[in-house]
Amino acid sequence: MNKREMLQEVLPKAGLVYSERGNLTEVLCKPKIMPIKSLTLMQLEELEKQARKKVVKDYSD
Repeated sequence: MNKREMLQEVLPKAGLVYSERGNLTEVLCKPKIMPIKSLTLMQLEELEKQARKKVVKDYSD
């Protein structure tokens, strides 16, 4: 389709016609609170902590 060809407007004879005209602007939402540590990192640290406790316990026995 070249620049000179115009599309013909088709308006329904019945029903609703929605028209939005105006300036589009950004809509800002509230910032989301993100955890400092990810869930995966926290689980990994917990596993390491348990492993250290087990090693210390086994070593002391």
